[in-house]
Amino acid sequence: MVETRSGAGASLGDDGGGEQVIHGVTSKLAKLGLTAKEKTILVLEDEKEDGGAPVKFAVMGKVLSTKKIHIQTIDSALRPQWGNPRGLTFTAKGDNVFLASMDFERDRKRIWEGAPWTVSKHAFVLDDFDESMKPSEIKFKRLPMWFRCDDLPFNWMNEARGKSIASQVGEFISLDLHGNGSRSGWGQSLRGRVWIDLDEPLMRGFPIESKKRKMVEWYPIKYERLPYFCFSCGRVGHSEFFCPTPAERDEEGKFPYDASLRYQDPWKQESQWHQARARDDTKMHYHGREGDSQV
Repeated sequence: MVETRSGAGASLGDDGGGEQVIHGVTSKLAKLGLTAKEKTILVLEDEKEDGGAPVKFAVMGKVLSTKKIHIQTIDSALRPQWGNPRGLTFTAKGDNVFLASMDFERDRKRIWEGAPWTVSKHAFVLDDFDESMKPSEIKFKRLPMWFRCDDLPFNWMNEARGKSIASQVGEFISLDLHGNGSRSGWGQSLRGRVWIDLDEPLMRGFPIESKKRKMVEWYPIKYERLPYFCFSCGRVGHSEFFCPTPAERDEEGKFPYDASLRYQDPWKQESQWHQARARDDTKMHYHGREGDSQV
């Protein structure tokens, strides 16, 4: 339903309350010398659906890349990563900003729980979709990530102290209490999930003072599935070649940050080693047979 409001209090700048409706922009518009027609407020009854197609479950996403990413690239990269949810469609909403809609809430929830996602190793930052918001109001300011911290004292590997440590890395979300960080405190590493502020550099580690050990020690951390980030300033979203605040290299020509922040699954590394070894063995076997045939 659409209507216009006329009469007392119905237009911008009137004494009847019109200023309250436009949330503080009256002073800006007053300088434009608006006509009577321009001051007339258009009221949209948008609290209920207008009879169009039902709103699907959706998320907003932005690829943090200096290059423009085509929507077909987004679809090809994310559809298989997300398990091809039923009804999944992508719609471009701005520069590298996309709306992803699907038929079921459980798929939307699973996508959030599986973040961070990447497109060609660039971060695909999610944000909640609210159809009453304007595109300019979606900021894409944070990224949920899993991190690992190894070689912690055994008595720190529990829920209470683990949460304190995770909160040093970012805004706390959860701890992995069933895999590598059990409640009994005997896991190999602390695994926590936190919100990373994209305006801040990644944490490389932190000093912890132990009253029982009577010392301050540095504990480095690593991030799982870490997208492209800047080796110069440590922020996710650009490379050191496009850094707006480049850092000074050390005497060896190295940046303050490097790929050591990426967590490498030892099981995956071993599997990759065996795959490479199998390929080498196959090549040697093939060339050996080829040589025999030439004798």
